[in-house]
Amino acid sequence: MENKLNLDILLENIDGIAYRCLNDKNWTMLFMTSGVERILGYKAEEFINNKELSFSDIFHPEDLPRVWNEVQLAIDNKTFFTIEYRIRHKKGHYIYVWEQGIGIFENDEFVALEGYICDITIKKLTEIELMDIVEKQAKELLKKKEGEIERANFQRILDLTKGMAHELKNPLTLTLNSYQILRAELFRKEQRQERIETLLTVMRDANKRINDIVETIDLTFRSVSNVKELYNVKKLIDKSISIELKQEFKEQEIKLILPKNIQDYNLFITGPNFIQAFKNILKNSINAIKEAKDGIKKEIKISIEVNKMSQALMIKIYDTGVGISEDYVKSITLPFFSSTSQKTGGGLGLAIAKFLLQSDRIDISFVSDIGHWTEVILNIPKERWRHSDGD
Repeated sequence: MENKLNLDILLENIDGIAYRCLNDKNWTMLFMTSGVERILGYKAEEFINNKELSFSDIFHPEDLPRVWNEVQLAIDNKTFFTIEYRIRHKKGHYIYVWEQGIGIFENDEFVALEGYICDITIKKLTEIELMDIVEKQAKELLKKKEGEIERANFQRILDLTKGMAHELKNPLTLTLNSYQILRAELFRKEQRQERIETLLTVMRDANKRINDIVETIDLTFRSVSNVKELYNVKKLIDKSISIELKQEFKEQEIKLILPKNIQDYNLFITGPNFIQAFKNILKNSINAIKEAKDGIKKEIKISIEVNKMSQALMIKIYDTGVGISEDYVKSITLPFFSSTSQKTGGGLGLAIAKFLLQSDRIDISFVSDIGHWTEVILNIPKERWRHSDGD
């Protein structure tokens, strides 16, 4: 009796809504906590057994089909579902909510859905505001550099900054979701210390990811240039291997192999852009090796050769990391691509590399054997390079 009383007190005091419902088109509510009144303005009894209205009645019509499909998939696989959607407040406006739930089975027969819903409107509005700020900054940057950057570059900058906002959204969402689950965990009578530690680790990792993204953005736009000069390839690569990268090579025990002919070529390009792009590619290779299985040969090898057909100069960066699948080779440098799910650590860094190299018409492509290696190829057109002896 006392345990039930404690549980009732806990459920009534959480910020969100704990619920139990049927898996029908109405999401017929069997139980709801009073948090529904704080969040949506309705009393719980209005939804119980669809007394006044059903829970599905207040879904945003654009979101309802997606939510239904995701929940059915989770039930079929007997897994948790985690979704975000819009729902109508009693006063008529829509709010954003985050929901996590699971199907309850008895003797392998489905019984009901149970879960937790919380208000994330402030977080979603912050994300929208972040997107607006980033796009505004991109437009301001374009205006400032109108004398240096062609108008054709505008869409590239805008697409890239949208990608930056998208990359920031993932760890921000992860942090908020972990916070909501952690808060619920702390209210439990018997706290699970291991689960709490796991959630804190997830939040720390997400925060590190945010810091890495911000640093990449900062370094990139500090380096953007449009002044073309003649640079020796060796000097460009030497400058791209910063103190930070040298430390990474040392700590990860990665061997860097440079070609003997590295001094034989000069490039007529925007040097700062190339240096930052090359740095991003090396960082990606280091991350790929970090994710590879133990016992592999840790190696990054740079080679240079001339394409006999096109006379383009090819600089190749080969690493013994986890590799990337054929499908992801096609999409890895798109601004909205995030490679975290592929464990390659590429994502925004490679998108920025492609962006920086485009003004010099340097093409970037990939060849990979998933699980074994990746080779990044920079194709420098013949009019952008020459032999260092002037031939």
